[in-house]
Amino acid sequence: MRILLVRRGSIENIDGISTYILELSEELIKRGHEVYLLSGFTRHKDLKEYLLRTFLVDFLPEFFTIEMKNGSNKAILSPITWTQILHAISIRLKPDIIHANNMTPFYLKNTVPRVITYHGLVALLNRKVKAAYPLFKAYLNLTALNYDRIIVVSEKLKAELNNIFVLPNISNKVSVIPIGIHYKRFKAYGKQLNDRLKAVLHVGTTENKNLFSTLYAIRSLLKRGIGVKLYIAGSWSQYLKDCLSTLSPNECESIEYVGPLTRSSMLYLLGRVRALILPSLYESFSITVLESMCCGTPAIVSQAIPQELIIHGVNGFRVYNPMDYKSLAKYAEMLLQDDELWMKMSFNCLKISERYDIDSIIKRILEVYKAVLYGDA
Repeated sequence: MRILLVRRGSIENIDGISTYILELSEELIKRGHEVYLLSGFTRHKDLKEYLLRTFLVDFLPEFFTIEMKNGSNKAILSPITWTQILHAISIRLKPDIIHANNMTPFYLKNTVPRVITYHGLVALLNRKVKAAYPLFKAYLNLTALNYDRIIVVSEKLKAELNNIFVLPNISNKVSVIPIGIHYKRFKAYGKQLNDRLKAVLHVGTTENKNLFSTLYAIRSLLKRGIGVKLYIAGSWSQYLKDCLSTLSPNECESIEYVGPLTRSSMLYLLGRVRALILPSLYESFSITVLESMCCGTPAIVSQAIPQELIIHGVNGFRVYNPMDYKSLAKYAEMLLQDDELWMKMSFNCLKISERYDIDSIIKRILEVYKAVLYGDA
């Protein structure tokens, strides 16, 4: 089967969407399929070397990329231009199926069977998008109408989209298939309790990742004399700078910014800390939480994380209000100091993460492809 995977944004972005696409392409290639990838703007001259090193994959698809010129990425921001590029490449490549990701526009007249995966609605946190919600809603409906089947990564996201989709029969095309993970490969990164640091990890440096709440929680623990180290991973941003500027010199000694990490470095750190803290304002799924579970590391999360990933008191803790730093601190203290609790939750993390093994996930995606190509029967 010749498959064209599509990301309107850049495949270079270290996020869940790029991870999803590259792991999907790797597994499809292993199964003998011919895989291509159309990605938005790129900056790295040796793109393949960068992706192999950053995302911990062994096989890559053939690439069609839009290179940035003079710092501009207008081609990727214009739906009309992007639609024309995608349409032209699909005519040239003649794929059996196109699998796009997150609101990729497409020509109505193009007859190539096509699937789209929605990864979330974090765009609605943007004030401009929220102000133009009717237009956003119409655009989402029009985009969805142009695809034969829709994959969503969680039941939570399916419910959110059902409140947005208004065109008839769209909801009938939706399948819930979570992101998969190489369970056996990544499990090896998890260390035993005696080899763990008295530390926690926060991943993400955008406002949505709510670093302020994590910092307040750690500050609360330090004030009470509880020894803890906080690692912060993510790209440098103004929001991160504002967060770090609130720290005292003494607090800075217990908090370390480690920058954006390759996947292997992230897994190494996840396997060494006692807990992941992720009080996000919005998530539809979280590859970081799944990787943490696979390393046997419990997570403390907000209610934004889907219920099926983190079960309160079983493989981590859930905080109803993402701004409730006192609860974040309480649960972090429990995981730092109660060894028996930590070992129980760590074991549960490993058991639950088995459900997301990549092999079973890929089989479900291939079933969607076959349904589009040959009919649901």
